[in-house]
Amino acid sequence: MANRYFISGQVYVANGTGVITEAGRQTATITLHVTTEGSFVFSRTEFVTASVASGTATVADSPKTITLSPTTVNVTGTGTIVLTITVPASINNSWTVSANWSASSGGAGGASVPTSADSVYFDANSFTAASQVLTVDATANCKDMDWTGATNTPALTHTNQINLYGALTFIAGMTHTGTTRILYQGAGNVNHTFGGTLSCAVTYYGAGGTVTFQDALNVGTQTVAFDRSAVDTNGQTITCGACNTTSTGEGCTLTLGATTINCTAFTKGAGALTLTANTSTINVTGTGACALGNANYNGASFNLNGTAHTVSGSPTGIATFTRNGTATKTNTITMTSGATLTCTTFAMKGNSATNRLLVQSSTLGTAATITATNWTGSQHVDIMDITATNAVDLSAITGNSGDCGGNTNITFTPAAAQTSSKASTWSDATMWTSRVPLPQDDVTCSHNVTVDMPRIGKSITFTGTPTVSLSLSVYYYGSAVYASGMTFTHNNNEVSSMGRGSYSITSNGVTLRNLIVSCPGGTVLMSDAYVFSDSISIRAGTWDCGTANGTSPSLSQITTGIYTSATRAINLGTGTLTLNGTGASAKWTFTGTLTAGTSTIVLTNSTANAQTFAGGGLTYNNVTVQGAGAYSLTITGENTFNAFTIDRSQAAKTIVATGTTQALKWFICTPAGRTLCTITGGTWVKVGGGQVNLKSISVSGMTVLPSNAWYMGLNSTNGGSNSNVIFRRPLCCSGANVAPARQLVTPAAYQNRGR
Repeated sequence: MANRYFISGQVYVANGTGVITEAGRQTATITLHVTTEGSFVFSRTEFVTASVASGTATVADSPKTITLSPTTVNVTGTGTIVLTITVPASINNSWTVSANWSASSGGAGGASVPTSADSVYFDANSFTAASQVLTVDATANCKDMDWTGATNTPALTHTNQINLYGALTFIAGMTHTGTTRILYQGAGNVNHTFGGTLSCAVTYYGAGGTVTFQDALNVGTQTVAFDRSAVDTNGQTITCGACNTTSTGEGCTLTLGATTINCTAFTKGAGALTLTANTSTINVTGTGACALGNANYNGASFNLNGTAHTVSGSPTGIATFTRNGTATKTNTITMTSGATLTCTTFAMKGNSATNRLLVQSSTLGTAATITATNWTGSQHVDIMDITATNAVDLSAITGNSGDCGGNTNITFTPAAAQTSSKASTWSDATMWTSRVPLPQDDVTCSHNVTVDMPRIGKSITFTGTPTVSLSLSVYYYGSAVYASGMTFTHNNNEVSSMGRGSYSITSNGVTLRNLIVSCPGGTVLMSDAYVFSDSISIRAGTWDCGTANGTSPSLSQITTGIYTSATRAINLGTGTLTLNGTGASAKWTFTGTLTAGTSTIVLTNSTANAQTFAGGGLTYNNVTVQGAGAYSLTITGENTFNAFTIDRSQAAKTIVATGTTQALKWFICTPAGRTLCTITGGTWVKVGGGQVNLKSISVSGMTVLPSNAWYMGLNSTNGGSNSNVIFRRPLCCSGANVAPARQLVTPAAYQNRGR
């Protein structure tokens, strides 16, 4: 082990066989007095230029240039010589240059670059002018790093990692700009002093002993990680972006005391985290995750001060767990479904009747559990899919409590029907009977209103001819009845049905933007004909079309996020669902439970944009492909159809089923004209007997079964790689799709008979 002292902006003069009165450290041009002639060694640091010239004594090769390596200068006679030194106004010294390191304070350079066994020091002899910089130009290693006594506001900058194996002492009178982390890997009991704000991540990965903080650690938005070390934060404040513990899977011990950690995310990794008894507070801001694992926090408190936090794990030993910021209408706290958070006080706070907080489970319909002695301090909060281990009464909290469904052991503010009394905004309490509607309140609205609340009530009924305008996406928890003649302006905001029972939508001829079914265990019935200008999205629960006909650009599902394990079902009933989207996208995507009934799905497209029918391996009744666009429809999934119809009356169609198997009772292509229809790929299985008898069809890569049932007659084209396709009309049309085509389409548009 050796000590290394950083030196900058100097020339060091060492006596050899000769003697100079001014031997030692020099930082500016100087006249040197030679009292004994002979040899001398001159050493300079990086970026300094220097030379030695004759005076009354003679310098060999005068003027003699001093190089970065130690330079020997021979002097004849006694008297004076002149050392000329030029120090740039700005110096950016490199860690890896040995000339910048000395074995003593202000001594000669040329000592070895520090290793992990060497302690490095920056003192009054290190920097000769203001704002000189030490740049870590490669991975740096050292034991202790101590800046005590350094003057002239020096700077440390690094784009390479600093590996620290001992104590750390930064000072307030320095600046730090680092883009890579400082990694502590030492052992033993050491102190760390940070001196001010750092600009890089700091990781503790020591193998033994304890690191004790001597002052606050502030890394701005960078990460602080406690991965393996034992660290005593000594009650000091930590300010950082992410605060990670045990992320490498190895255990660490934290003694927090009264430390406050201000971070944008808190994450406990896979390793064991041991926290000694403490009164610390962890403040998480922004949209930061709060991943607590299963650790015992032994008295720590958590404050979530941001807008949309996700809380995971089943922690214990938490004193208070609080959402305590300035809430807006869309703020959420999402708890891990199936997990249990244990604390003394669980306080969830919105800040007004209009800026309410939503506390929900991470999986819709599957509860998260809160084990708390009390919920004291909760206010202006709505709750969904939360189980309280200890029964809690939130019926009279400040700002009321909203029941969004799926909750257990929580008493909410009693429901109260709300009726509008004037035109205003939904958040205007004076518009309603007694309060801004809660999720459990049935609502009747007959006045013009701007809907500016996300959770608008339970069953919503519009009467008269109001003008309703959405300023954000909204959720309701019962039925919805729209009024004929009303004006509904969605402003591209969504409407979600989230009731847990059996509810309905009555549109009364009003065109709605979209349908989102998010009703775990519930059902949404379409009571009458419906038109959606945007997609139908089935996320949880059952959508029941009943006898209603409807139109929408597309139908899809969401199976991620809070909907990951949700059960989804569609009952298509007896009506016709027309999907008329024109974009290059999926027209239909569904993988839940499908009851097809006697329904017909019409896929129509007025453009040439290719689209997809992702059938999910389900059984359908009738599916018809039509429209003015000569477009391609790709079918995915191993699906079953009663009748699969291609209507080419307006334009040719291409059906691509490569790599799939499609079973169908009737395959219909109508009308019988010469407009070519193309089938590419797939195995097509005719069930129920009879024949498929088509004409004006181009097929390629198509396998059909049974082998004697598929006839492509007049004007049909063999594109190659087909199996079992017969390219002629049948010898006898008996058993072909003739009569069923008349029944399934129209009497005039029946199955081609290949004649």
